[in-house]
Amino acid sequence: MTFDLVIKNGTVCRPSGQTREDIGITDGKIVALAGPGKLSGQKELDIKGKILLPGPIHTHVHMREPGLTYKEDYESGTKAAAAGGITMTIDMPNVQPPTTTVERYLEKKEIANKKAYVDFQHWPGPTDPKVIPEFGKLPGVPGIKEFMVRDPKAKYPHMPELAIPDHGVLFKLMKATAEVGLPMLIHGENPELMAAIAEPFMGTNTKEARFNAYNYGNWWFQTRDVGTMIAIMIARLAGVKLHVLHMGQGRYMHRYVKQAKEEGQAITGELESTWLVEKQTDPTRRQWLELGNYRPECDYADELWDAVNDGTVDCMLLEHAPHHRKEVLAAAKDVWSAPGGLASIQDMVPLLLTQVNKGKTTLERFTLLTAENPARLAGVYPRKGSITPGSDADFIVVDMKAKKTITEKEVISKVEFTPWDGYTCKGIPIHTIVRGKMVMENGKIVGDMGWGEYIPSSNGS
Repeated sequence: MTFDLVIKNGTVCRPSGQTREDIGITDGKIVALAGPGKLSGQKELDIKGKILLPGPIHTHVHMREPGLTYKEDYESGTKAAAAGGITMTIDMPNVQPPTTTVERYLEKKEIANKKAYVDFQHWPGPTDPKVIPEFGKLPGVPGIKEFMVRDPKAKYPHMPELAIPDHGVLFKLMKATAEVGLPMLIHGENPELMAAIAEPFMGTNTKEARFNAYNYGNWWFQTRDVGTMIAIMIARLAGVKLHVLHMGQGRYMHRYVKQAKEEGQAITGELESTWLVEKQTDPTRRQWLELGNYRPECDYADELWDAVNDGTVDCMLLEHAPHHRKEVLAAAKDVWSAPGGLASIQDMVPLLLTQVNKGKTTLERFTLLTAENPARLAGVYPRKGSITPGSDADFIVVDMKAKKTITEKEVISKVEFTPWDGYTCKGIPIHTIVRGKMVMENGKIVGDMGWGEYIPSSNGS
């Protein structure tokens, strides 16, 4: 049998271990696995000395389309994803207008269909419990995203119209989500506590004042800890499967998730992995991190690595939250209105592979937390996140010995900057393959806009 494509002579890495296998691909699917030299194809990709990983799925992306496309859109965002070794993205509902209805969910799907370089999905954010059954009837929706946050001053990215500060409403939303069999993603926060802690500092317009509010009592992002703890308890009452976002931003969030798991609750957690990269002392890098609400000198990174390796963390990523350079710098003059977040989708894989090379975790766990578990969360496993016959032929080929320095001139996202400019990574994605098609080859985008497909979820079905 001759295949459309054979990937040969490489090492295949799965969560279960590493093997030497050749892979036969036809019609975008994995058809056969065999020992080296046993398969032949119309095209053959020799990856001798390299490692083949299941395609990473980024489950926390902000494409900013519709309505905020000066920051990012599906073309620029998924092109950056392909360049960075991401084969599927799932983006968030805080756009204009926000994705609170089925009609808006379907509109986003159509926009992405025309522009995406990699495969995609979307988390809607309905704020009315009565709307959730409508999402439950729509085939393919992966889950529901809710924000418990309302900033004291900034109106974006935490849009007031998406905020669910009322715990009774949150319970109703969770209960409705459980009834349709979908998971709920939660951005935990306590807006009233946030406003009370920030109030004494808001008269001073400096990054230091904002930092002191976020680090009140030497407790970093304490309001996310409090909000997440509340969300976990309400989810237990409502019987919904909960996925906790932003672990690591709150000092103790990962501990709460670990305890809930030990008690048998249906819960998973995402680690915001910016804190896993080395402490930043360069003033320019620190500037972007601080404006993005990140603490450059995190003093609990070792504890977060323990959470990565002991099963507490289910998904490991750097949130892709793009804001344009001019917008961020202008907001620095009014730090309380500065939009938080960083564009990370192009740099995430090499930044984390660098940590694998440093022995912080294994490549096997990296594949589990960036491919298999995200696919399970989104209800697309084993079509995605798996190297098995019948799965989509989604891969990245990585050179774990190669080094590359991140530079702003290579940024594809519309933001025009990266906080990791000048950072040298070891462990580089050199090819990105989506459903058997090369979309990034040797660092260059070779795929086509519109190649990306909407991947329906099996959650709730």
